Amino acid sequence: MWPVLVAAVIGWGAALTPLGLLRLPVPALACFAAGGLPYAPYPALSATLFQRESPPELLSQVLAARGALTVLAAPLGTALGGPVTAWLGARHTLLPSAAATIASGLAATALLTTHRRELARPGAGRDRPWRAHGLSPGSERDSLQSG
Repeated sequence: MWPVLVAAVIGWGAALTPLGLLRLPVPALACFAAGGLPYAPYPALSATLFQRESPPELLSQVLAARGALTVLAAPLGTALGGPVTAWLGARHTLLPSAAATIASGLAATALLTTHRRELARPGAGRDRPWRAHGLSPGSERDSLQSG
């Protein structure tokens, strides 16, 4: 699921890139439409990933923190992007935004690749053995097996 999410981020950034270069509205609209295709599954997959990866006893806190951060993202982006767009113009703001989006996707790819290599080492994952069996620490099944 991670590769799909990272591909959506990189795809969205790639679709934004021409917006920083084009002056015509029709190609710009086509870029937005093209960007929507890879990004469309992102919200549902992201929520699913948080639910899948969070221990059940922490799920409510994790989802609350995620919600608090995502609710703040749009107003914060507007507060920061509005003055920058007024200063530089839309085209000159979108190009660095696209580059930053692509860079964040590539950074996530590097982190995920490193993490997967570490997990592939012999003995890796022993600190979270419950994940292999769909358990969380302190679950009923876990306490039955250790007793």
